[in-house]
Amino acid sequence: STVCKIDKAVLDGVRKSYSAKIGDNFNVFIAKIDKKDLLVVPEETLSDATLEDVIDSLPEDSPRYLTLSFKWVNHEGRTTYPLAFIYYCPPTSPPTDMMLYASTQPALQTSLNTDKAYHLQDSEDLTQEWLNQHLKKFAS
Repeated sequence: STVCKIDKAVLDGVRKSYSAKIGDNFNVFIAKIDKKDLLVVPEETLSDATLEDVIDSLPEDSPRYLTLSFKWVNHEGRTTYPLAFIYYCPPTSPPTDMMLYASTQPALQTSLNTDKAYHLQDSEDLTQEWLNQHLKKFAS
């Protein structure tokens, strides 16, 4: 299977998004695959975005990679700023796109140095509750 190369602008964009000031909402970086060049490229950066903003930015029939950085207070009251990596793949995506994104995901995750990866099929599922559930699993 094909593994796409990763544009340096993606790694820089994620780093910038993660290190920017985080308020009560999310700093989000969205990347897509340029199928002509087989390259993961930046698509959009959102600052202080709500989950609704993120959902509105996602296509209904094409995969994307997202990173969300945000303030999270765990059950012990400790504040952390996780970087969540989300592989978004709606079931209506073309099978060739699904395969391309799936085969490239591990390389991108390694490049981003993140071990928290979540799979999202329906953008409407991206809620605070969904995120909390996944973070709890990771934190335990």
